Amino acid sequence: MKKKNIYFQRIQQKILNFLFPPVCKGCGIDIEDNEGLCAQCFIQFQMIVEPYCERCSVPFSHISFGGAQKICVSCQTKPPLWRSARAAFVYNDWSRKIIFLFKYYGHTEYADFIGQRMIQAGNNILKKADLLVPVPMYVGKLRKRKFNQAALLAHYVSRKTSIPVIPDGLQRIRETRALASLSGEQRAEEIKNVIKVREKRRNHFKGKSIILVDDVLTTGVTASVCVKELLEAGALSVDILVAARTNSENNLYNNE
Repeated sequence: MKKKNIYFQRIQQKILNFLFPPVCKGCGIDIEDNEGLCAQCFIQFQMIVEPYCERCSVPFSHISFGGAQKICVSCQTKPPLWRSARAAFVYNDWSRKIIFLFKYYGHTEYADFIGQRMIQAGNNILKKADLLVPVPMYVGKLRKRKFNQAALLAHYVSRKTSIPVIPDGLQRIRETRALASLSGEQRAEEIKNVIKVREKRRNHFKGKSIILVDDVLTTGVTASVCVKELLEAGALSVDILVAARTNSENNLYNNE
């Protein structure tokens, strides 16, 4: 019966590909089937694979970096509040384009493509998770954009793994300046006291292993605030799962 289902799924996919030819997620040209990418974009598709830092997912250029514990110098010097972090791919020109199309230009169909890679990257932490919680967006910005990209990714991961998601577990109580152009110190000041656990959800977190979901991990300031709130609400542990990660450990905690 299972073989028959797989057979019919393949036939169905072939019919869909004929009616709606797949296109490359990176550049939009027609493709046959290469995980949603043409050959040229596939070359630039830089997944984060071992070796990487177990705490922040920064990729190592050599297996000896990080020592026996596989932890980068920044995380050894200033351990993050979260237990571990996993990222699907390096935040480079290619992934930045994909995320911008998804995040700012309404290409919500990319949530499936990105989310699948996040599941692959976070397989070992997903096995230990009780709940998924996305990084929140301020309600005013949410009305303008119509969706929270972190919540879409969390919902995709939830559907594929059956891990419950609480999309409104955290909330931003006021709008902030765009954080991308700020230094780590400026980000920390800007985001201070902005993100809180939603009171009606507080009891859901007690004693739970939680995965915080977002699109990009850079300085770690926003993630740290979210993790702090979840831990103070009684969470047993918090891990991080993101689509992309800056590829230099100097970008994490450098100005916090």
